[in-house]
Amino acid sequence: MIASYRLAVAAISAAVVLASVVSCSSNGGRNVNESLTSDDARDRTTEYFEQSLAALPPGARLDRVHPDLPSSGVGFGGFKPCYDSNTITDGPQYFGASYWVVDGGDGRAGLKALMARWNEWGWTVEDATVDGGNSARGASSEDYRLTVKISTNGFLSLSGSSPCFPFENGADLDAQAPGTIEQP
Repeated sequence: MIASYRLAVAAISAAVVLASVVSCSSNGGRNVNESLTSDDARDRTTEYFEQSLAALPPGARLDRVHPDLPSSGVGFGGFKPCYDSNTITDGPQYFGASYWVVDGGDGRAGLKALMARWNEWGWTVEDATVDGGNSARGASSEDYRLTVKISTNGFLSLSGSSPCFPFENGADLDAQAPGTIEQP
């Protein structure tokens, strides 16, 4: 009797794990915002970059290439499939981009300033700097996400992404992220 109970619990647990893996693997575990458009996703993500940048010292900007790290440029950013495998291109999409923070001051102070800004917005902030870590992540209730990291040589990078939206709500999905974002 106890053995059959344990077997039933194990089977239920395996089914729950399998169901969560299947549902997460289709879109990276992210929900699809059915009313979001590609233009809104791109514009709002860019606004969050600008508003985050305002928390850093005057003159700070976001750029694909850091002048002190010219061979360490980041990609062009833009729209990508939400699926983990990125093989289904006509499914839900999201907008994402990454930048180097240029003239943003001290890396650790900048990371703390960005976390404080995201907390001010009421975002969920995961501080991975505890015990010597080098990153933090903020997420809005609408599933916009920003991640800041300190490189091994002390430079900051900032990445962000929008919620997923239906492929049908997309226009100009070949559009790229801005090359540079200045403080507002």
